[in-house]
Amino acid sequence: MQMEAQADPAVIVSRLQSAIARVLPAIEATIARLAAGPQHPREMEQAGRTLSALTRTLRELNALLSQHQAHSVDSGDNDIPQDMDAFRYELSQRLTAIIDEMVRKDEEAKAQET
Repeated sequence: MQMEAQADPAVIVSRLQSAIARVLPAIEATIARLAAGPQHPREMEQAGRTLSALTRTLRELNALLSQHQAHSVDSGDNDIPQDMDAFRYELSQRLTAIIDEMVRKDEEAKAQET
């Protein structure tokens, strides 16, 4: 497979954003699966490894996106408006909401046990 000598920066950014958009729901689904209730230890371990790998992938994609956007700004390519702080804020809000829901469900399950 041959790589293009000069890939279109807009295409690269679009692809990175698309990859990030696919990883976020996978992270959310994995967290939801963990929050769904008691699971076999093997399933929990597998979900934990999956979550770790997805989180690492998201971090790497985000770093690539930031690096490419910094390069685009340096090269004067400002066609694509990007706000990484807003993206990070939205991501943290979504993850916080998921974790809060997990805690709420766990507390409800504990309350029902007693």
